[in-house]
Amino acid sequence: MSRVPLLDADGADPSLAQVFERFAKEGREPIALYRALANAPQLLEAYSSLARAVRAEGDPGLREMLTLRVAVLTDSDYEWSHHYRLAIRAGVTEEKVEAIPDWRVSDLFDSTERAVLACIDELHENAVTDATFAELSRHFDTAGVVWVIALGSLYELVERMVQALGVPVEPSYQPYLRSE
Repeated sequence: MSRVPLLDADGADPSLAQVFERFAKEGREPIALYRALANAPQLLEAYSSLARAVRAEGDPGLREMLTLRVAVLTDSDYEWSHHYRLAIRAGVTEEKVEAIPDWRVSDLFDSTERAVLACIDELHENAVTDATFAELSRHFDTAGVVWVIALGSLYELVERMVQALGVPVEPSYQPYLRSE
């Protein structure tokens, strides 16, 4: 159960209305995370802008695998359920998605994916090594390396907010919860 109200756009705050209007233009309802963050409209606006900027870059399939790996590391049902379908839509096979928890022992991941997943594992531990950074740099230019680290960091932040605020997994995402 959410520890804060899950708000809807009520027109009281212009920045809140603007963020929720973007969702309406995209043809979707605001997710529970955004409705929880709506309790602090300026934060929601800033977070929404950052999330859009980071998600707009890079390969969508790689982005979703990275996000699912953060979900595994943080034990986030919320992020897993939200990004499972996005990964499939981005062209990641179900077999590969299901292998993300044990990616190190799977032969499904190429060298670029392995470099990203290794970086995310170390980022989660706040211990990215020079060797891992160098391997990531073999696959990405500097902007790409920054993108991987920013995206991984963003989803670490997301899970911390989801957990602390008690943001529930919406019913429409429940079918995509990770099976243990």
